[in-house]
Amino acid sequence: MQLKVQVTMGGVVMREVTGEISGKLSEREAQLRDVFSEAEGMALEKSLRRDQPQTKRPRCCQRPMNKVRLLDRQLLTPVGVVRWKRRVYACPTCKRQVIPLDKLLGVPRGQLSPRLAKLSMDFVEVESYGQAVEKLRRHHGVSLPMRTLVNLAWQVGPVASAFEEAVVPKDWPPGPIERLYVGCDGVMTCSNTKGDDGRLLWREVKVGCCFWYDPSGRLHKRVLGRIESASVFGPRLHRWAQRCGLDSAKEVVFIGDGAEWIWNIAGTYFNDARTTWVLDWYHLVEHLWEAARELWPDDSTHQTEQVSTWKATLRYQGGRSLWRILGRLLKRYSEGTEKHQAVARLLGYLGPRLDQTDYPDYRARDMCIGSGAVESSVKQLVVQRAKGPGMHWTVPGLQAVISLRAISLNGDWDTFWDTEPQTAAA
Repeated sequence: MQLKVQVTMGGVVMREVTGEISGKLSEREAQLRDVFSEAEGMALEKSLRRDQPQTKRPRCCQRPMNKVRLLDRQLLTPVGVVRWKRRVYACPTCKRQVIPLDKLLGVPRGQLSPRLAKLSMDFVEVESYGQAVEKLRRHHGVSLPMRTLVNLAWQVGPVASAFEEAVVPKDWPPGPIERLYVGCDGVMTCSNTKGDDGRLLWREVKVGCCFWYDPSGRLHKRVLGRIESASVFGPRLHRWAQRCGLDSAKEVVFIGDGAEWIWNIAGTYFNDARTTWVLDWYHLVEHLWEAARELWPDDSTHQTEQVSTWKATLRYQGGRSLWRILGRLLKRYSEGTEKHQAVARLLGYLGPRLDQTDYPDYRARDMCIGSGAVESSVKQLVVQRAKGPGMHWTVPGLQAVISLRAISLNGDWDTFWDTEPQTAAA
């Protein structure tokens, strides 16, 4: 069967695209895609050539600019290359040249159309650049060099980071949030920078997570990632949490593991009367297991029983009761022995964090006591994309991908691309 697609503009037939549709279902799907892609590409190019909106003559140096020439422009789109001409104007005084039509149409810098750029970055934020290149070719018939995608990510990355700083969650309830959870964590990634020993250095990506439940019980979660010091990330996390409803939240819960920088941020930016600090239950339990394995290395049954007892104490009596029990246990071992050191390390971890371990109270108030939402955010935002075999990054390159990925995970992908980030980056 022959398919004919007729493209008309203003009642005038511009072109007919024909194709033979036959064979198996998969073959017919491919044939139809090719026919309609050709028609779409041709229609786009004709519209840019024949239906250009009127632009005012620009001014410069307090004078109207002069028409100079028509300049060719071409862009690669998902349906092929499109070409058209537009008017260039020049200032007779300073000789500056502008193309008003490009600004009016939102024509980006570079060689990719907005739709192809969005499609390309949709692949890049999920998987490696090499895989993105292959999937563009396989699924859309577009062949691009890997460097083009890298350059595009570098171009729109800073715009994506700025967008994160400004966007207000579209799923934020209209009224005050009953309880806002805030947490942060870090994960190491391999950089391109070499140390004095010639080895690649590792950089920490700091990840923030805010989540809350609406009256229907639905979870809302938003993530943020930055490669920067804790002194810079702390105020950024606070500003970002404000956009997630921090100021109007009736109650705030800050959850974190034992990292000192995390609790320095909590003490500086999340320390008002509404806020409860919670030491992540699962990180504390990991420390219990480490101590039990050192105390009874050859008795797994005793390890399990002891950790179960300690966990029950934590759950029903809290960290201070466990602290007293461990203090008595410490006295049973001579100083300098491995067992004494194991208990001392556990006490050293627990001691500074006792105010964060009132688990009976947290449970009575139906609070989350684990940082699972934060941990999963770290995996989704950084680990799954940036820690593949052999991956190493420049800081701007990694930040670009993380910001794009965060925008996607937060459900703001279409909103971000509606801001024309390629044009904003020009």
